Amino acid sequence: MNPFLELKERLSDLAVAGTQLLDEDFRLKKTAQTFAVLGEKNPMCKKVSDGLAQLLSAEQERRGELLLSLLGLVDAVLYTQAGYAVEGELEALPENPGDGEILSIAHSQIAPLLKALTSSGSGRIFTPSSSLVSSSPGNIPRISMLFPEPASPMMPTSLSVDRR
Repeated sequence: MNPFLELKERLSDLAVAGTQLLDEDFRLKKTAQTFAVLGEKNPMCKKVSDGLAQLLSAEQERRGELLLSLLGLVDAVLYTQAGYAVEGELEALPENPGDGEILSIAHSQIAPLLKALTSSGSGRIFTPSSSLVSSSPGNIPRISMLFPEPASPMMPTSLSVDRR
């Protein structure tokens, strides 16, 4: 495992568990030894190694501050060293994914559906025939593509589409 990823995991676990467990964390001490060796060759690892040494030898009152500072440094290093390459060959996307029909619905018409599907609690009753069909009845078949047939058992009955 990457030493920086391992250190981030150890520091995050320590932040959750509390700094009073720092004296008992043998894995963090082992990681500190790894960074002491790496610090001889790399200035960034040296800075992390010094931060770890300060954290391990700090008094209880300063441990939280040093932990957050070191965790921020390790996060910054990992963020700048992250890769973004995609393996394999890239393929062109189809021009019209799905069944080929593109829906043109105003946000004000689809917002009640989005609210009903993404929120919890009361007030999520939604009837597509009343809020998505505004002026032309031709919208009903187009909207019915949003809902699978037959309706999923997890889908509330108020979301089913009435095909008249």
